[in-house]
Amino acid sequence: MKSSKNTFFKVIGAMVIVFAMVCATKLNAQGPPGGPTDTDDTLSTNENNLEILNIFVSNRSKELIVSGQLQENTRLDVYDIYGRQVVSIQLDSFIAQNRINLSSVNGGVYVVNLQNKIGRKSQKVVIN
Repeated sequence: MKSSKNTFFKVIGAMVIVFAMVCATKLNAQGPPGGPTDTDDTLSTNENNLEILNIFVSNRSKELIVSGQLQENTRLDVYDIYGRQVVSIQLDSFIAQNRINLSSVNGGVYVVNLQNKIGRKSQKVVIN
């Protein structure tokens, strides 16, 4: 009986190793999800430029700063932890650093959402 149990576990172990090798081979052949081997019918060089923007709070001046050049009309919304919108404005795409006055906003944790035609970005900020 002991011999058949050992054989059974050796066969199962071999099957797991083969399965893992097949999965790894397929993943390497396809590349990472969203990578350059994914097929996309659009021919475009536009990237989500929102990903390269820096979003931070200057607690000294009580301002939210969005730093980086926007390529599109971009809307900024700020939500509190309960999902209530506390700020909503259109950012100026002609300047490299947008400053939003937050003096009327209480301290706490907020979510900043940026959205334009190209993409969207969300980031958590803490206001003191």
